[in-house]
Amino acid sequence: MHKLTILLPLKDRHIYTERWLRFNLHDDFLYFIADGSFGDENEKIIKQWSRKNILYKKFNPDKNILTYIDKMKSSLDEIKTPYVINADNDDFLSRATLMKLISELESSEDLVAVQGRIAFFSEKNSRFVSFKRHKDHQHLCNITELDALRELVSNFNPFWYALTRTEVQQNIFSIFERIKLDNAYLAEIFQSAFLLTYGKVGCNSNISYARQSNPTTSNAQNDSSLSIEENPQLDFILDQNFLDKFNLLCDELSILLMVDRKEVFKLFRSLYLLAFQNSEKSYKFNELIDEIGLRIITKLKNYFENSLDENQLLLKIN
Repeated sequence: MHKLTILLPLKDRHIYTERWLRFNLHDDFLYFIADGSFGDENEKIIKQWSRKNILYKKFNPDKNILTYIDKMKSSLDEIKTPYVINADNDDFLSRATLMKLISELESSEDLVAVQGRIAFFSEKNSRFVSFKRHKDHQHLCNITELDALRELVSNFNPFWYALTRTEVQQNIFSIFERIKLDNAYLAEIFQSAFLLTYGKVGCNSNISYARQSNPTTSNAQNDSSLSIEENPQLDFILDQNFLDKFNLLCDELSILLMVDRKEVFKLFRSLYLLAFQNSEKSYKFNELIDEIGLRIITKLKNYFENSLDENQLLLKIN
């Protein structure tokens, strides 16, 4: 009986799919391939790799984050194994480490997920030219929910590629679907936040996942399954829809934690202040320096740093 399903959401980037299948298919695991591509190239490739442990499903194209969230939620609802892990088609997973992570989850009912080390590699002319380990998640593991959330927002390190109990991921994406979450940046932050809220996360020092840091084409980067803005700082300040969704997610967290929503705002206040600081830096180092914009951002940052107490984030939050 299989215990783990590897969930592979696709959005085009077929140039990586055959390589992924060649190196990541193992009899020990089930595979759910959720194809939200606009073209049919991925479908043609996967049909050539027909296996009993692969379930392929074609979805409506991932035209935005809403359709991506719907695809992930629908896929998770169909997964019957007790554990699941997300994957992207330009990355690699370690079978040996995944087996260890499964054993750790099986041996502790307190754990909702286990995170191995994440490594990064780059490719040039079809050859791997660099490989480095990412910092681990030890500071977030095996501590209380509130302490883990404090550490998460002060030193963000996502759990997107953690091996997780399937029902927990189903619950998280149910929340995303219910509030109609349409921002990839918030999806990544709050997937990790909710995971830490549902229980403790274990850490393993072995590399479980290797990510490609330099997709070979610009289209490959843009077509990644969860395309996250590099610098979404101004969304914190100016985008009311962004703030509304942030509010709803904080409400959900406060319910799960059984604390006042102000306690959750305290936890995430550092993200707001960091947003101002990063916006200020982006103006300073832009080749076309916008002096007016820089002055506005700096004054806003100083105002919020000096005038808001610890129970507030922005004036737009009630």
